[in-house]
Amino acid sequence: MSIRPPNTDAAAGAGAGMLPALLEASFARWGDRVAVVDATGSHTYRELAQAVDRLAAHIRATVPGRGARIAVSLERGRAMLVGLLAVWRAGHAYVPVDPGLPDKRRDLILRTARVAAVLSCTPLADAPTIDPRAAAPGGRVPAPGQTRDETAYVIFTSGSTGTPKGVEIPHSALRNFLQSMVTAPGMTHDDRLLAVTTVSFDIAVFELFLPLLVGAAVEIAPRQSVVAVAPLVSRLHSGDITCFQATPTLWAMLLEAGLRPGPGLTCLAGGEPLPADLIARLTAGGARLWNMYGPTEATVWASCGQVRAGAPVTIGDPVANTELLVLDDADRPCPPGTVGELNIGGPCLAKGYFGRPDLTEAAFRVLAIGGRDRRLYRTGDRAVQLADGGLQVLGRRDGQVKLRGFRIELGEVEAALRAHRGVSAAAVDVRDTGRAPPRLVAYVVGRDGVAPPRDALAALLAERLPDYMIPSVWVVLDSLPQTPNGKLDRKALADLAQPSPPVEHLAAIWQDVMGGMAVGPDTELPDLPLDNNSLRRLAVAMQRGGIGLGVRDILGQTTLSGLAQAQTKGQGTAGPARPDIGDYARKPG
Repeated sequence: MSIRPPNTDAAAGAGAGMLPALLEASFARWGDRVAVVDATGSHTYRELAQAVDRLAAHIRATVPGRGARIAVSLERGRAMLVGLLAVWRAGHAYVPVDPGLPDKRRDLILRTARVAAVLSCTPLADAPTIDPRAAAPGGRVPAPGQTRDETAYVIFTSGSTGTPKGVEIPHSALRNFLQSMVTAPGMTHDDRLLAVTTVSFDIAVFELFLPLLVGAAVEIAPRQSVVAVAPLVSRLHSGDITCFQATPTLWAMLLEAGLRPGPGLTCLAGGEPLPADLIARLTAGGARLWNMYGPTEATVWASCGQVRAGAPVTIGDPVANTELLVLDDADRPCPPGTVGELNIGGPCLAKGYFGRPDLTEAAFRVLAIGGRDRRLYRTGDRAVQLADGGLQVLGRRDGQVKLRGFRIELGEVEAALRAHRGVSAAAVDVRDTGRAPPRLVAYVVGRDGVAPPRDALAALLAERLPDYMIPSVWVVLDSLPQTPNGKLDRKALADLAQPSPPVEHLAAIWQDVMGGMAVGPDTELPDLPLDNNSLRRLAVAMQRGGIGLGVRDILGQTTLSGLAQAQTKGQGTAGPARPDIGDYARKPG
């Protein structure tokens, strides 16, 4: 049967304390060691504990009792980490809200989560705003002693109905996950992790809290540093960063920008399939590479495994006390070699979707398998168990896609497009030519044969959706293609988009990188002041602009017109799709 038994240990035992209590013990043990670093300075564990106490007292004065939901909307840095921990210390659950989200989406999250207050330096929505800068010195509150079933956080993901859904994670699941991560991939007090993920994306839980659990240091990269490629690569090359987590496409972009991971770095890759060629490039210099897998509903990662070049790529072993099951359409275990849907069970699972019992019932169910009842989450991922017991994930069964590591429900973007009065029908899909980075494409049918301008549609989406969910390619159609049974023919959509970067687009990119220098279609490229650094910056900028060209393409052409023609003819050598690092500073999960 395709049932992967759990790695059982005491991580979820009833006698262990919840994460806030474990962190408090860690703070006391590692008092004078550096706990967190940002662009403005650092906190030792003792200083962090004091800052958390002060803010927790301030929160408790505004929201007494326990078990409320407090939104945290703070810029990346020490204050953000203090805010998250202070919410727990005050006895509540946090709801992460990236300050860069569109106002309408942010307000929708705050309403859906029914937050009691917002921790922010700027007043937001109708809920009371708690300014962390107003916390009085010397404040302290008794530790609330969270129980297993109390909520640790509610994090919002894209929803297929057009409304984001809040995944409610209990403290028991969070503790089980982090204590398992201490063992594999492993972390000790000698480590230093560079954190680049927005708190609105659940893998930030690993980055922010795991180091604190073991006495290690977490360095929170500021938003502006994450957006810039070169500073991030330089920081990873400094030699003192021992752990870094990213999606495969982000790793690919870092490599293109000059990153050469060495033996002192542990690389974690997750959120997307891990290509074999990327494994070879990341491990060539001696770095350790772990493949991580898991949906938000299973508390960040549900499995992990170290991978090596030339070996089969699997999703590794289950996280502690976690089961991975491949089931057929009748919810029966599939035999090895048979493709089915991956289901996850164990204490890693979320409570469900906050305030949405209908969605919870559809995704989480109890099945009698192997002589006992199991509560399972349907991942929507197709998977197969290999003869040696390893599991491979083969793609999605539904309308959810991953683009540059972002989790996107195509239905949510389509619903937002159809909200425009000039749109009669709309479809959204991901286009991947293999030469340029995958792009989100919108196919729009206008009312009465007249489609609204692209700018108007993009502006509408920008009011409602994060920027990573706004299409970069737009196609106007008389009607959407259909299959013989009347359904949307997504395969036919791919042939209808013909995005081809004009030379003017290239010129604008080059002028921006070259500091405003005049660059036109006939500019002689060998005459430009190009060094290795500027060549890399140009290659990264073209990737950001959706142009699949690399340094070798630049060196192989004499004019910008020739470079544009190379892209149009599919002669680019840039390799696999690469993301914009700026997206990962805003990643909302």
